[in-house]
Amino acid sequence: MNSQNAFHHVCPDWTSMAGPCFSDVPSLLGRLYGDKEWTNSDHCQGIHKLECDLSQATSDPREWYYARVRSLSPEGFSSWVLSHRFYPQWETSFSPPHIKLTVTGQTIRVQIRPPRTPLRGQKGRIRVTKLQKLSFRIYLMHNGIEEEVHETDSCSKELVIESLRPKTTYCLQALSVTPRSGRKSSRSSSTCVNTH
Repeated sequence: MNSQNAFHHVCPDWTSMAGPCFSDVPSLLGRLYGDKEWTNSDHCQGIHKLECDLSQATSDPREWYYARVRSLSPEGFSSWVLSHRFYPQWETSFSPPHIKLTVTGQTIRVQIRPPRTPLRGQKGRIRVTKLQKLSFRIYLMHNGIEEEVHETDSCSKELVIESLRPKTTYCLQALSVTPRSGRKSSRSSSTCVNTH
């Protein structure tokens, strides 16, 4: 059932209904699909932008969420506009992993650190890979030309690239991939090293 179906269920003949049904719609829709109360995102109140980051308010990727918004003009508040029901695990965008490079001879060791979630554990922010499967794509470039592409799963914390040319500058970039949906993060900025 989507929000439009729920609206018709709450107000079957909404074209002939008076105001009270319309003023109740946002809270009723919220009750139908989960929590009884709407949670304010304080940092999204009174802003002058067309978007706001709701990562903190939608931090559990296993739950379904709604958002609602209204604007304020000199004439007063607009009606509430309700988003479609969304599932963060499918719709969240991720940053690329952090990479740290170590060179030994003609070998580059790439240490991979996955992106973090807004959720906090005992030791700080929780890695996305604790909640969702990701893979990482590592691009090896020389003179601005992509030479090799390596893909690792989220369990791999290190990638070893061997048999490279000596005394050569290589640059690496990384991105995160969600295997289920195929969604990709942007590439990280280039990190460059010289082989010996």
